[in-house]
Amino acid sequence: MGWWPGQLEIVGDRERAGACHVHELPFGDPPSARDRAEAEIAVLLAGPLAEMIASGDADWDDACGDVNRAVRAALELTGDCERAMHVVTRIRAEVEAGLRRRWPAVEALAGGLLEEGRLAACRVREILLAAGVGGAGGAVLCR
Repeated sequence: MGWWPGQLEIVGDRERAGACHVHELPFGDPPSARDRAEAEIAVLLAGPLAEMIASGDADWDDACGDVNRAVRAALELTGDCERAMHVVTRIRAEVEAGLRRRWPAVEALAGGLLEEGRLAACRVREILLAAGVGGAGGAVLCR
């Protein structure tokens, strides 16, 4: 989405493979409200899409809550149901294409999450760099 969080944590739980907790860097140009909303929609759709790609099953029943929140965020962004659905459809296609293009990195993150249970931003960056995702989160401050 063109900007990187200052702190990122991926936490596995019993209901989902991983939930992202993001805190933005306090400097630099903040993302626009539209960019922020579209990033939120992308994050909400990424988990269900990754599960669909991994399993080969397009059953969205378990993802109903995330998909519902994505549609609501799009509706809040656009103020119109038809435009909201176009936004969700476009972002879904972009996210799915990105996940498929970077699938080895997705699998590496999933493996790290299974091993460690929780991934802080610096660990996410290490895994992504090891998986060949160049410049992964260069703005993340690692200690």
